[in-house]
Amino acid sequence: MSQVLEAGGHVLWRRRVGLSYYNIEPIVATLDGVVIVLSCMLSVLFYQSTQYGYVADLQVPLGIGLADGTFFVFLSKAVGLYRLPVLFSPERAIGRLSASWFIVILLSVLVLFLLKVAEAQSRGSISCFALFGLAALIFWRLGACKVLRSAQARGAIRGRRVLLIGDPTELESATATCLLDEHGVKEVKRMVLSGEEEPSPHDRSEIAALADRARSSGAEEIVVAIRWSNTALVELIRDSLRASPLPARLIPDHFIKSLSSGGSKYFGGLASIELQRAPLGRTEQCIKHAVDVVLAAGALTFLSPLLLLTALAIKFDSSGPVIFRQRRNGFNGQTFQILKFRTMTVLEDGEHITQARKYDPRVTRIGRLLRRSSIDELPQLINVLKGDMSLVGPRPHALAHDTEYNAVIRQYACRHHVKPGITGWAQVNGFRGETPRLEDMTKRVELDLWYIKNWSLWFDVRILVRTCFELPRSPKSY
Repeated sequence: MSQVLEAGGHVLWRRRVGLSYYNIEPIVATLDGVVIVLSCMLSVLFYQSTQYGYVADLQVPLGIGLADGTFFVFLSKAVGLYRLPVLFSPERAIGRLSASWFIVILLSVLVLFLLKVAEAQSRGSISCFALFGLAALIFWRLGACKVLRSAQARGAIRGRRVLLIGDPTELESATATCLLDEHGVKEVKRMVLSGEEEPSPHDRSEIAALADRARSSGAEEIVVAIRWSNTALVELIRDSLRASPLPARLIPDHFIKSLSSGGSKYFGGLASIELQRAPLGRTEQCIKHAVDVVLAAGALTFLSPLLLLTALAIKFDSSGPVIFRQRRNGFNGQTFQILKFRTMTVLEDGEHITQARKYDPRVTRIGRLLRRSSIDELPQLINVLKGDMSLVGPRPHALAHDTEYNAVIRQYACRHHVKPGITGWAQVNGFRGETPRLEDMTKRVELDLWYIKNWSLWFDVRILVRTCFELPRSPKSY
């Protein structure tokens, strides 16, 4: 019998103020560089003041410290000194840290010799810097470890919020401490499957609801903890992930953990298999959202006279509201209200919605002009500012159409892995408006998925430019 357990007795995880688990590595790397720069300047200051009784210009030690600090950070990253298990147990990696540091010192001396500036720093000051820098790095790492362990004990380290799904055997060891220590995650909801070789009806119903449970719990990721030998269950879960844009990972089972083979991708402290990656990383999402906000705000300001005239024309042409609102599914299947200028005499938003056809009698006189020129879509710029939509992305469909096509097109739900757009790759390639045949919608979905897999900022710019020329002359503008 499968069941759903709530983490801490709550459905939703409330974000706690604290240090993100995934910010620890860059913070430590930055502070490593700071420690090296300070060590270089202080060691040279100490050596020159004790040997010569005065201090020469500190610009050269500052430059050396910056260069050595940068190189040490890159070298430490390469040899795994910023992996979280190492940061929480630095005594195990003192040998690697010492070796990395002296490699940096040797290369620094070689560069100074080749640049013929070695005479600017005496052998004594360089030796002092080498010893003082190593001691400072070890002392700082041990101190950082104490701070991190204390913060972890107080619950001040915030892991990535995840929905955990798995069988009882594998979930038995998935305690809150283990999840944070080994994987850097915080469980917000747990779905326990039966653990049978063949997925039971209960397992299938729970897995079918996986995307909805992840959405309602506020999870940022899905973690799967099942036996790797249970391929039928792995495939079933992977198929269900199409309905969710969240990244998903399969963590090692008890047998895999007992092996020491490498070659996997590291997720926190342990290796994992990536079942599904997020279409856009955090940096890409921020860039896309920033461009959306800037362009949408500018367009609304520039087009405000046109928007006002359009609203007046609609009001004088027919009775009813100026703005048409309809529920649509957006990113991660979240429902929002799309805004358009009203172009029809009906305001459909139910289980059965009839698409606009050519010479549709429901379209008003001014509505035909607005639909032909796509001016009716302009209020969606407000949806972009609100964060419900993007300028470019898969066009959102009415809820009734989503339900209809999701049942017959296998990868239809993958369109919700990114924010819907005012325009999209399918639209500038002629697939807009009415879709009387299933083949039309299938081709539209294929183009939408191709856009998601091949997104770039330049690709968005190309689509926006093509939109200005393609949509107004589209034969389906009715």
